[in-house]
Amino acid sequence: MSYLLAFGGFAALIILHEAGHFVAAKAVGMRVERFALFFPPLIFKRRRGETEYGIGAIPLGGYVKITGMNPRELRPDEIVAHVTGIGDERGVILDVPYRELAARALGRPLTLEVAGATHSARVGSSSPTGRAGDLLLREDASGAVALAEPPGDEVNRLSLRVGDSIRLLVEVPPEVAARAYFRQPVWKRIVVIVAGPAVNLVIAFVLVFGVYAVQGNPVDQTLNRVASLEVGAPAAGSLAPGDRILSVDGSGSDPTAIAKAISSHHCSGQAVPGCRATTPARITVRRRDRLLTFSLAPFYDATAKRTRLGFGFDGRTVYHQVGLAHAASLGIQELWGVTRATADAFSKIFEPSGRKQLNGVVGAYSVIQQEFSFDVGNALRVLAIISLALALFNLFPFLPLDGGHVFWALAEKVRGRAVPVAVMERASVVGFMLVLLLGYVGLSNDIHTLSNGGFHVR
Repeated sequence: MSYLLAFGGFAALIILHEAGHFVAAKAVGMRVERFALFFPPLIFKRRRGETEYGIGAIPLGGYVKITGMNPRELRPDEIVAHVTGIGDERGVILDVPYRELAARALGRPLTLEVAGATHSARVGSSSPTGRAGDLLLREDASGAVALAEPPGDEVNRLSLRVGDSIRLLVEVPPEVAARAYFRQPVWKRIVVIVAGPAVNLVIAFVLVFGVYAVQGNPVDQTLNRVASLEVGAPAAGSLAPGDRILSVDGSGSDPTAIAKAISSHHCSGQAVPGCRATTPARITVRRRDRLLTFSLAPFYDATAKRTRLGFGFDGRTVYHQVGLAHAASLGIQELWGVTRATADAFSKIFEPSGRKQLNGVVGAYSVIQQEFSFDVGNALRVLAIISLALALFNLFPFLPLDGGHVFWALAEKVRGRAVPVAVMERASVVGFMLVLLLGYVGLSNDIHTLSNGGFHVR
């Protein structure tokens, strides 16, 4: 069940991010061609109106295809054909399969260029873009394209011969071009692009707010109970996991007081690592239904800069119920802390210590799956952190990331004219390299972790 919940959580983050783009694009009047969960090839698709909805085979993301995201899409689609035969009954036969032409040009304005002259045409007699006098491109009995004439003698006047070439220019319908992304005002483009990361931010806040409001504020509490023992330490031969410490030297059962009492025993002269205290600590514990007292000489720990007995306290997490306003405040504080930590991690991507902090999709999925196995609240908190990280990463000002589209839209606003496509494409290399680098580092860390025992969140 935890695997399904983890997968569902990931899928939900992807769907809702892309839904942000989708809803915003529809709201401002842009034309959305496809809404897909996961990457191609598509294993399922269904068209509703002008939009195709699909599910891809590669579960690494999702996408929304908006007409005209790349200005080159609005250029005419060029098809070069050659005359293969001419006959009174069959018309002029071209070396283009009719199905291919219909898939690319049916219902779209079509122009033929022959010997420098242009002629309007249409594919199929029932084409909605047809105009009086259009040349008709229909299917020949062999499945090829036949150029037939309308009433009149237009085809004959083309004086075509076998081997002649014809350029077919499939144009974008005016009503489609008018709704293309790059034809929209800058503010509309920014709204559509920012909507995706904005949804991730809202999801992150709603999740952490909900966890704090329902579960409460988690506070780690240290108990006066032995949880672990260090091999070779003074406590190892006497204390046992589960022992409840009642006092040290006759006073204090609080973990802080216990540690303070133990550290009051000092080595003779200057303390050196591992030296034993000159006086033993008298420690009383309850083990099941028995009271036991031990005299143990603490050793000096140079790292802690105090004497210890070599055992660890047990602990637990206690949840304190909070009001809605306090829950919202705690949620904002946690997300801000994650934002700073994420920015710090990205800034250290070229440092070995920084690269080790990055996980890929496999690592994130594994952590969420394990958290769902132990605690739903923690799993939702991890999902919130991932949602926030997705928003922050997508806002990097490099194409193909969302932040790159915002950056170039703002650049157009400042310049007062569109930025050349070639300039944006050259700059997008930085974004592609960043995505590849982070993907490689994350996957490498995932493989290394899985090869060494996996992701342990408890």
